[in-house]
Amino acid sequence: MGQDKATVEVHGMRLVDIVHGRLTGQVNRVITNAPSPLIEGIANVPDIEPDLKGPLAGLLAAFGWAEENIKQPYAIVTVAVDTPFFPDDMVAKLSAGRDACVATHAGEIQPTFGLWPHSGFGALSTYRDTHNRSSIRDFARRYNVRQVAFEGADDFFNINTPEDLTKAQSLFQEIS
Repeated sequence: MGQDKATVEVHGMRLVDIVHGRLTGQVNRVITNAPSPLIEGIANVPDIEPDLKGPLAGLLAAFGWAEENIKQPYAIVTVAVDTPFFPDDMVAKLSAGRDACVATHAGEIQPTFGLWPHSGFGALSTYRDTHNRSSIRDFARRYNVRQVAFEGADDFFNINTPEDLTKAQSLFQEIS
């Protein structure tokens, strides 16, 4: 799309700000994973492994940050900035069990939308060290991560093209 998707605007709001607003009421703390800070006052955790890219790299960076900054047991919730219309009750539904889980929609796994307990950090680190892939989708399948179905028509609408951005403008008006 020619720019960092986090800064793409829908109705005058950056995607990162829309996602932050939707997630804030669902979790205790929000951090971002980007090369540089995106929201003033919110911790930003850049990727720590230069050869590892994508959501798996972000999840590992978040676990590293949490180990240094959170002293009690915790779980990390992940969302994608270019999919800003995830459900308002997503974290509650994902939290129903104590195990790692990812969202599914229309039979498709949505691995960037997941809940990852600290107890699973070892399996994630093992995966990173023993597989030649940096795919959070592959990790979720190999480790039989629990899947939680969501049914909303546009819950996981992903903005990748200018046409998608036009549709997102309409969707934003519907949920506002």
